[in-house]
Amino acid sequence: MKNLKTLAAVAALSASFVGGGAAFAQTTTTTTASCRPTDPCYDVLPSLSSVTTQAFDGNATSRLDLVVDNALNGVNAASTAVANSLKLEGKELDQLSAKQTLTRGDVVAELNATLPKVTGAVDLAATAIGNTVSANVDVVGVININQNVARDPTAQVNAYLGNIDGTVNIAATAIANNVSVDGDFAVSTISQVATGAPVIAKDNVGIVRATGAVDVATTAIGNSISLKGF
Repeated sequence: MKNLKTLAAVAALSASFVGGGAAFAQTTTTTTASCRPTDPCYDVLPSLSSVTTQAFDGNATSRLDLVVDNALNGVNAASTAVANSLKLEGKELDQLSAKQTLTRGDVVAELNATLPKVTGAVDLAATAIGNTVSANVDVVGVININQNVARDPTAQVNAYLGNIDGTVNIAATAIANNVSVDGDFAVSTISQVATGAPVIAKDNVGIVRATGAVDVATTAIGNSISLKGF
């Protein structure tokens, strides 16, 4: 494994998309630790692999109804719904294999906020994700990830804001499949498929007055892959 950096990085990526509080349905976190190159055990490391399968066919629903008449130190609120989630952090893996499937049910994150008066910043976010894999590993030999979504992640923010003495940041984000890998690897094969349903993000916002900058964003993504560090 310590000689992986001499291998050419090969990435074979395929993605297709068809169709137009916090709730985590399936969540896995794996942490690996390995010897440092200066340690006596470095040359006799065992093989380290992460092989996971996640399947979800229920409802992952998160709804937050927030009413604050007079907030004196800002407001930060988030509603998050995720069907399948895998997070890995560590030093070294020979193999990372993950399969995630969302076949039935709904993944919905909704945030309803009524804030007549706020002193300070206002941050509101609703996030709905079907499948997500996040890996932060120094070195990985082989990455093999397969994600499939046949339902519609939906994120919505409904906000009425009165007098806001500060900045306003509002975001609704919906993603069917997401993969993020930060680390050196030899071979990466990633397949993402989203079929049969739309991915929906909505912001409905009314603001009477804001003294600072106002940023409002809606983001709907079918398939997303981010690879860096190789």
